[in-house]
Amino acid sequence: MSTPTQPHEEPRSPPTATATAGGGGHPQLVRAALGQAPWQTIGVVGQAALQIVLLGILARKVSPAGFGLVAIANVSLGIAAIFAEVGLGSGVIQRQNLTIRHVRTVFTLTLVFGVVFFVVGLIVAPWIAALFQEPAVTPVIRALTIVFAVTGVSQLAESLLQREMMLKRLMWARLAAWSLGYAPVGLALAWLDYGVWALVGATLAQVGLQTGLMIWSQPYKLGLSFEWKAARELLSFGFGLTLSRVLLFAGGQTDRLFIGRWLGSRLLGNYQLACQLVEVPARYNAQIVSAILY
Repeated sequence: MSTPTQPHEEPRSPPTATATAGGGGHPQLVRAALGQAPWQTIGVVGQAALQIVLLGILARKVSPAGFGLVAIANVSLGIAAIFAEVGLGSGVIQRQNLTIRHVRTVFTLTLVFGVVFFVVGLIVAPWIAALFQEPAVTPVIRALTIVFAVTGVSQLAESLLQREMMLKRLMWARLAAWSLGYAPVGLALAWLDYGVWALVGATLAQVGLQTGLMIWSQPYKLGLSFEWKAARELLSFGFGLTLSRVLLFAGGQTDRLFIGRWLGSRLLGNYQLACQLVEVPARYNAQIVSAILY
């Protein structure tokens, strides 16, 4: 287990910098990354299998319209969620010399951005509902904006675990969030006929538990502080990455935007279920590769 960098210590280099120092380091980095591949694969495959089983069960208890409302909320809030993180997590992974001041500056910024976008989400929810002509989506969007408050912090903790090659811990956090958060809450609320709120409650339980576990598992001592220099160093990388993520997300969600706006939440729900079942293998395969190679 890596020892967190304290404020008075010298900057600590990530595995990439350490492994490449002195020449001949690339093989060490490759071996370290490949050594983590089994844990990443186990976690991703387990999460994918659990998701497919849960979708099959929930689809019998929650109406297609319920899945459609959640899809509208996710599409509407997805781009804002990317901006709430501003690529800072990726900047943490990529920075060669990461100090505690960088980590705590990112922690502070992500909390602030999270609160700002949470408030914005509460305000614009009725406008989004009017755009899609779905009044019922307003409370769903407002409930899911709670995710904004923790998205950035969750991404920071995940990035720190990836940076330190602690993929086993990351795997257990993700599996626990699904099996102890999403699954029991979603199934219980669906069994009690809460409809769309089974999906909302399951999502909030998963995100909350996963965030808590990853913060607890990562090796740095988090705290509130801010330095402009540290922020500029990380934001210079994050802004470009954020723009590319927004464009990729928007391009991949055009079909859902069209269906939700013009065909309604019920048809969007059927389409969303079909897409999730088809996309699960490809999405999680890409997650394995990106986590190892990043």
